[in-house]
Amino acid sequence: MPKTDTHLIDPNKVLDRIKHYHKIRYDKELAEFLGTTQATISNQRALRAGLDFERIILACREMNLTWVFFGDETAHPPFSQLEPIATGVLATHSDEIVTKLREAIRIIESQRKGGSSQ
Repeated sequence: MPKTDTHLIDPNKVLDRIKHYHKIRYDKELAEFLGTTQATISNQRALRAGLDFERIILACREMNLTWVFFGDETAHPPFSQLEPIATGVLATHSDEIVTKLREAIRIIESQRKGGSSQ
């Protein structure tokens, strides 16, 4: 998959930020943390597979997701502001990914408000 300027989220940086935050040394441990396989992480790093945004958001909900995805530590937008970003960034990806990301954002917002995710 050719890399273009429209890819604002660098999978390698996202995965490395998660590793750094959780003091994870190896991709195998990262895969275990995210509940996936080492092969999946390798494919994401090599751009053969897209990031599993839903899995990352749910696993990293205590982290600043703006920093996780974009590396900006100072920005703290409400999760609802991530939806337009996700929609624009993921326009080249399947509608299924966008739908899953929206659902993950809805679940996290609901949990933060003390509500049910159902």
